[in-house]
Amino acid sequence: MASELEIRIRKAAETFARTVLGTLRGMTLSEVAGLVEGVRAAVVERVKVARAPRAKAAPAKKAAPAKKVARAKKAAGRKLKLTPARAAQLKVQGTYIGLLRSLPLGEKARIKAIAGKKGMPAAIVEMKKK
Repeated sequence: MASELEIRIRKAAETFARTVLGTLRGMTLSEVAGLVEGVRAAVVERVKVARAPRAKAAPAKKAAPAKKVARAKKAAGRKLKLTPARAAQLKVQGTYIGLLRSLPLGEKARIKAIAGKKGMPAAIVEMKKK
């Protein structure tokens, strides 16, 4: 059983079809082409209007983004204290990870075992051998 909405849509479609057929009777092909072009232009214009950006309402809170920016600047302004020993450690770690990424799974497991037993520098030496 069709819903009330479906029945209304069918009636509207039938009425539309009758109206279009009545309009097209007796028209030449060039007149029909002009009519179709006019309808197409009207549809394109409606789509443009529908897609046009609408005016946005002012945000309720203006202070929240400012606080976030202030926090971000404060955090960015903090200077990390990096000792030469820690810098060297990070360099070794970066080299280890960079070399490890290009290895196949089985080889990765073997190198990780070496790094666990002997340390990252030994694992780096092993990876550079091949």
